[in-house]
Amino acid sequence: MDSLAVVESRMAEALALPMDRSDGSGECGCGTAGGVMYVVASELEVHGHSAAAMSLNERALAWYRARNPGIPASQRLSMIATILKALERWDEVVPVVDSIVAIDGAKASSNPVAQSSLTARNGLVAAHLGDRRRAELALDSLTRSADALGSATAKWGSAIVLFGAAQVEAALGRRDEAVSRLRVALPAIGNRTFWRAMHRSPDFRALRGYPPFEALTGRGRSRSKSSEEQIAYALPRRERRTTVGDVCRQSGVSES
Repeated sequence: MDSLAVVESRMAEALALPMDRSDGSGECGCGTAGGVMYVVASELEVHGHSAAAMSLNERALAWYRARNPGIPASQRLSMIATILKALERWDEVVPVVDSIVAIDGAKASSNPVAQSSLTARNGLVAAHLGDRRRAELALDSLTRSADALGSATAKWGSAIVLFGAAQVEAALGRRDEAVSRLRVALPAIGNRTFWRAMHRSPDFRALRGYPPFEALTGRGRSRSKSSEEQIAYALPRRERRTTVGDVCRQSGVSES
């Protein structure tokens, strides 16, 4: 990247863009200025700019904590938890996850995939807080859920559950097991942009630089667009009259 100052100046422009309310969902929240800050911070971290990434994540966290109108509470809390994970502030993640469960728990109880997502998040937090027993219990639950959803009609749901299990395996330091689960899950999920974006996820920090994981994300091969080019494009000039969501979709950073 030529200059972090250029990123900073473009970020100021991104903050002034209107929120795309039709594209505010998803783990990266790319329909919002806060979501763009998180994605760019993640790319900065991957490319060795840890201090700049931390600063930008703090700004993204403040943006989401400001209770911006138009963002559902569960989505706002999910992004707060995601950013806190990136900042490795695991003690602070716990009450946020509890709040998400309080909001979505009843709905998730009738949806095994949604329930497994909450289980994976709890297992991930437990692993990072050193509670291996709780993490292993979460992993067992996820494995059973994936098996139960493993019929042809529920293959996508099973893949999402396995992806959550891979996150917990990675947090426990079991790289081979995590990659093995990803190899089963990713083809069923089927979104190549999602595959490529995994390299910047804080949930897979332990796998970065591990050749089998890098091969899955495509970073072991030459790429048509460098991450630096993605970041430059994802920080648009205002005269384009585009929303943050438009920018994310066009630059290929719409998923995390």
